[in-house]
Amino acid sequence: PDSLSLYHSWFCHWYISLTILHCLFFQSSYSSPVAADFYPLSESLTFHDGGRQCVNISIVTGDALENVEKFSVVLSTRDERLEIKRYYATVYIVEDGTVRIGFSQIVYQVEEEDENGEGSIVEICVEAGDLDRDVNVYVTTSSQTAIAGEDYSDVLAELRVLKFKFQRRRRFIGSITEEQCFNVTILSDPFVEEDEVFLVQLSTDDSGVVLSPEEAEVVILNNDIIVQMELAEYNVCEGVGSLMVCAAVTGRTVTSSFTLATNPGTATAPEDYEDVSLEVVGEQIPCLSITIKDDMERESCDETFTVVLSTSDPSVIIVSPNTSTVTIYDNEGLPL
Repeated sequence: PDSLSLYHSWFCHWYISLTILHCLFFQSSYSSPVAADFYPLSESLTFHDGGRQCVNISIVTGDALENVEKFSVVLSTRDERLEIKRYYATVYIVEDGTVRIGFSQIVYQVEEEDENGEGSIVEICVEAGDLDRDVNVYVTTSSQTAIAGEDYSDVLAELRVLKFKFQRRRRFIGSITEEQCFNVTILSDPFVEEDEVFLVQLSTDDSGVVLSPEEAEVVILNNDIIVQMELAEYNVCEGVGSLMVCAAVTGRTVTSSFTLATNPGTATAPEDYEDVSLEVVGEQIPCLSITIKDDMERESCDETFTVVLSTSDPSVIIVSPNTSTVTIYDNEGLPL
């Protein structure tokens, strides 16, 4: 987790691995002085093939009314095989009745395109708890590897305000009292790229509000698929039996579809080859097996036909070479 707002003292860490990993767990203080507000802790955690482990951090109670205080919980390791992606979390110590507002989740994943090949939409939600007054929260975006205006519509370029209204009859300590959601449009492009990321962030002018988590990560999953013929030309002798012609595919292929099909030239079906087609769906091997025939006649020149790529799938982009030319050598005319 990126941050926690605690009335209790449990802190949990998740890690999934196929190997045994060791990591050192410890915390350091920021605005909260050690021992005055929490008891320091240093503990070693051992993960066997992944799992979830928790440690108990004791929070010191007191009668004095204080501002929101915070300290950090930090993960470290000496195991060079281990990469810690979120190495710290911020723990907020808040007074009873403090308003807490944050994203409903810290990571959103969205496909670049919808089923119609248009840019998709990601819905992002913000939750408010323990409202005892009206609160305005501002939402902004921050480009990372995803760029505003190129990869996503920067509808938040001008400060967006979420207005949370206090409703007395709905206020329950520790419950979620209100949720507001908004949409961000993902812009489709014809490029095969790595997954891209941008951030959505919260801020407020109300010093009595704890924003946790105050930042969410949006991951754009690139679902464009590039398809092309593996080879532009194939040469084969008449009567060889069969020829395997394949396409090369780049990108996620889980739901993609395209077609490989023979097309006559000076060689025609069924005299010179067997006319076949193949619809390649998902992870299916994109290879077409073509029977090459021997017409037992001596011909004046070699003959050709083509294998052509086509698709109606908007997520599939066909690039050159999009056809393969197959040349059939006349075996009756071969020199002895």
